[in-house]
Amino acid sequence: GNSTGESSKNEEKDCETLKKYYDESQKQVSPLVYKKPVLVKFSADWCPPCRLMKSAMDDIIDPHKFEILHINYEECGMTSVFNIKGIPQLFRFENSSEMKDIKVPENHYMRGYSPTKEAALRVLLK
Repeated sequence: GNSTGESSKNEEKDCETLKKYYDESQKQVSPLVYKKPVLVKFSADWCPPCRLMKSAMDDIIDPHKFEILHINYEECGMTSVFNIKGIPQLFRFENSSEMKDIKVPENHYMRGYSPTKEAALRVLLK
């Protein structure tokens, strides 16, 4: 299979999902409908730390425990909404939270990634 074609299709779908739940008038992500925490990861194909974060996440994460949205930093256009200053950037939303102005609690996001951050990533993904 062509894994890149597959992943970009999924990224498009995830981008649509993110846009659907972002309420423009309220400047917030409306409470997500999933019964589990939602991870929103901004990354790009050309970014080595993004690949490191992805493989670390693949190792750590229980995929049934989270809804994961993989967002292409360059194509989705939600970067200003989430105030993305660098990638990868990972957000964790609990289904009960309205993220007003995307003020995400400090312990609910991570910007950048290197193997030294693995312990922090484990905390974020538990």
